Amino acid sequence: MATSPNFRECQNQTIIFQDVDDSCVEALVDFLYGEMRSHPEYFPIPPTIGSGLNSEDVKGSVVYFTGLWQLADMYDMATLAESTLAGFKDDFLYLLKDLRWLGWVLDAAAVVEDFPQKMSEIMVECCGRKPHNHKAEETERVFGKYPEFASAVLQKMVGENRQSGS
Repeated sequence: MATSPNFRECQNQTIIFQDVDDSCVEALVDFLYGEMRSHPEYFPIPPTIGSGLNSEDVKGSVVYFTGLWQLADMYDMATLAESTLAGFKDDFLYLLKDLRWLGWVLDAAAVVEDFPQKMSEIMVECCGRKPHNHKAEETERVFGKYPEFASAVLQKMVGENRQSGS
């Protein structure tokens, strides 16, 4: 796409990124030059962070994945988009270990401009399939703050149960 003579970027040989985190642009350049590192090293939240994780770490991860996916989508880079969604899913599954962390993801997604629908679908899919051992009051607190998300998760769970015959 960026090499098509119909696009302004190709005509003036300049791409201007506005409202994109520097780490997303760096990842895009790495991807374009074939230097994108493997997922565990490249994407922001490694499982080694553990209980030291804070809301700013989670928000930074959500902003990073959103920005990188938006760049991949804008420039029609399917491989980068798929890798970004896979990285987001891996991080999100890790963050489901603690409902406080899930709340932080939902808080960040609620304020990130143009949060990708595909990422919302991943969150619903993961929450609807993964068995949870969280206390009821924790679940009520997080899901009560985001009733549309809670409804989508419950619909996913009901659909899964119907398919499995439970």
